[in-house]
Amino acid sequence: GFEVKLNYPNYTGRKDETLNSVGDLVVPIGTTVDWVFNAENTDDIEISFLRENERMPIKRFSDDLFTYKKRAMQDDVYKLFVSNEALPNADSISYGLTIIPDLYPEITVESFKDSTDEKVVFFVGDASDDYGMKSISFNYRIGQNGGQSEGKLETTLLQEPSNKQASYDYIFDLNQLELKPGDEVNYYFEVFDNDAVNGSKSARTNVMVFAMPT
Repeated sequence: GFEVKLNYPNYTGRKDETLNSVGDLVVPIGTTVDWVFNAENTDDIEISFLRENERMPIKRFSDDLFTYKKRAMQDDVYKLFVSNEALPNADSISYGLTIIPDLYPEITVESFKDSTDEKVVFFVGDASDDYGMKSISFNYRIGQNGGQSEGKLETTLLQEPSNKQASYDYIFDLNQLELKPGDEVNYYFEVFDNDAVNGSKSARTNVMVFAMPT
């Protein structure tokens, strides 16, 4: 028999758990899997992962107990080889390891212009991620001379999202930018997830443009 101790990445919010004699596993990417085998009359246990194509010894830490630990990063198939002096080439047992990837976040936005001033734009939007978000921001850049030269990217962080889904709103007053004839403003919203395994991934809304008449 064996136990499988699953240590999930903290950012997923999932509580670590222990499974009994469950070999086929479906876990989030970055999970640390610790197998503990209880095997009587056994000299050796080896494990082989299809992607590595190599049989590796499993460490014995008491008379009947063996352990092996691995960080799960991609789908794989693994085999166990249990043997002793009388059965040096025993049959193997195969199991599957399926990884749940961390998906990209999603973000949408709607814009509404002030009926009395087209340079004041109101936004409402939604953002979401499978494990939670790190930040939502509004970003804009001013282009001059018909977009031939670009200014610095300006970023404003909105309220930090605390759940897997969040609604946001923002008011963009272009009157404060002191735009000159022919200037263009490109602006968009961006969300970053809290992926602690591969680094934060981002998604953006479509880039919107305001152009001053020449």
